[in-house]
Amino acid sequence: MELDLPFDFPASYSSHAAVYIIHPGGGTVDCINNWELIKELPSVYRAKLKVKPGEVIGERTGVGEDAGYVFFKNRDRKKLLADVKFVTDHLHIILH
Repeated sequence: MELDLPFDFPASYSSHAAVYIIHPGGGTVDCINNWELIKELPSVYRAKLKVKPGEVIGERTGVGEDAGYVFFKNRDRKKLLADVKFVTDHLHIILH
C-alpha cells in the first residue's frame, strides 16, 4: 500500500494487533526491569529495545524517536489487551 502497489484486503481479520512505543524520557539509563519477561508474553510478535544501562536518552521531540517497541498479535482480543497491560505495568526503565 505504501508503495502504491495493488493490494487486496482480506475478507476477515485473522488476529488483533497493537504496538507499544517505548520512550521513558530523557536521562541516563540506570536499569531496565522485566524486559526478558515481556519478550516471552504470548501476544508479543516482535520486541526491540534500543537502549541499555549506561546509555543516554535524549528528550523525545518527535514521533520518530523511541527507545524501542513491542508489537503484539493475538486472535483473542482479551489476551492481547492483558499482555499490553502487563507491559504498561511492568516495563520499568530507570533513569538518572
